[in-house]
Amino acid sequence: MSSGTTKFDQQRVSIILDSIRNGQTLNMACKKAAVGKTTVQRWLTDPAREDFKEAFNFAMAEAEEKLVAIINEHAETSPATAKWLLERRYTHWRDPLDEKLKKVRLQKEMLELELGKARLDMMKSETTLDLVDVLARPKQLESKRGTRNENEEGGESGRDKDAVEARRAADGQGGGNQRQPDDETPSPHDGGTP
Repeated sequence: MSSGTTKFDQQRVSIILDSIRNGQTLNMACKKAAVGKTTVQRWLTDPAREDFKEAFNFAMAEAEEKLVAIINEHAETSPATAKWLLERRYTHWRDPLDEKLKKVRLQKEMLELELGKARLDMMKSETTLDLVDVLARPKQLESKRGTRNENEEGGESGRDKDAVEARRAADGQGGGNQRQPDDETPSPHDGGTP
């Protein structure tokens, strides 16, 4: 005789059914009855124990009925707690939109993780990384936006200043220190004469 058969007795069955009826999970009911969860699951699928399966399903229905009664009784004061229990204990009480949202959030997190890994791999695969270029990027972006004036750029090298001035000229934000075209024709904004 297997160990699952010898554990099936009226005392254990009563403990399991009472626990389920009182809203306990299958794991907790099994612990109280000192029997493994897989053993009880096997009992529930055993055609020779159809009476146990019916009693178990009835105990589940009674537990759900108790929680529904709590919601009805306390609907005006605190339905959230009972609803929370119902949603976690009985899947048909869960909001399908909440379940979809959870799946979408999980997918988003997985994609963000993949993106982070891809960025890390890309950074690792770069054989040379010009630190000066990396550090100059924020300064270049700030100067392109026009948030800094020439006095604030005093720490940059002459080459960087020339690059910033060239970008400004291309963007139409030219400063007063730009060289004139080769024909030496001043613009009307310079205040000079030809």
